[in-house]
Amino acid sequence: MFVPGRVLVFATAVVVVAIGAVGVEAWRRQQDVRTLRQEIATVRATSQSAVAAAGQASSVASQAMDQAKHAAALAAAAKQAADHTAAQAAGTPGPASAPAQQPAVTAGEQDIRQGRGLALLICTACHVVAQDQALAPRHVPPGPEFRAIANRPATTPASLHDFLVAPHGGMPEIPLADYQIGPIVSYIMSLRDRH
Repeated sequence: MFVPGRVLVFATAVVVVAIGAVGVEAWRRQQDVRTLRQEIATVRATSQSAVAAAGQASSVASQAMDQAKHAAALAAAAKQAADHTAAQAAGTPGPASAPAQQPAVTAGEQDIRQGRGLALLICTACHVVAQDQALAPRHVPPGPEFRAIANRPATTPASLHDFLVAPHGGMPEIPLADYQIGPIVSYIMSLRDRH
């Protein structure tokens, strides 16, 4: 015997199961989409980290190159100073045997000249050492001009010496020997405006 109510219940049950199957499939797809989005976000984050690491590596390499250039400049300055000292020890002719048309160079003038040469080799990457220096400072923003440092009210030979002996804040660490510091201090102090 055929019972229409039972068919209706059966049909309803089939529809519910079919809808349930579609709902489960839709839920699985949503989970797959969420998983893919998370994986994409992870790949993006990893990519951004790699780009940042590459940028840092480039910056470190650039700093290493700058330090190597400074080391080369220091070596050249040390060689120049050693050659000068060796020439003095060998007994090069003094001012008495100099030709009459050339004025004698005093020890103070010699220190100033040597300090200017050292400063041009070592300090021009960050400062305007002299108005006629060949290259502008590469450091952005540049450090104060040597003339401005010389004209600060608190600048003395002792304060300059103490500053150059100690690490200088944001400046690259450039170890200077005492025989280099004295002439550089003399040169900076020679830039002070005379009143």
